[in-house]
Amino acid sequence: MKKIIIISIIILVVLLLITLLIFSLIRDNFKDNMELLPQEIEGYIPPNGFVPDEETARKIAETVWLPIYGRQVLRQKPYRVKLIDEKIWIVEGTLKGIPFVVGGTAYIEINKNTGEIIKVTHSK
Repeated sequence: MKKIIIISIIILVVLLLITLLIFSLIRDNFKDNMELLPQEIEGYIPPNGFVPDEETARKIAETVWLPIYGRQVLRQKPYRVKLIDEKIWIVEGTLKGIPFVVGGTAYIEINKNTGEIIKVTHSK
């Protein structure tokens, strides 16, 4: 009877140690994956950003403006495009060649690296 109790205790201790080892491995693996998580969220950003040039900024601006302001925004071409601090594209419509214009022009700010639309407005 004492032998059975001792063997049962040894088996329980061994099972407990195995369980602790497994949980330790799972925890370490989880920590490793958590360290990679911010990189996975950030993902890949091209060397020149997602909006590398003026033409891409123009196309994005027009794509954003059309559902908001309608086809009349196309009359504000040519668009003025400038890059501020190598970070933010600013695209603005112009009133060149539009006689008797009432109202202002479309305006957008786009993050060069991420393509995020920072601001969209229309002047009066």
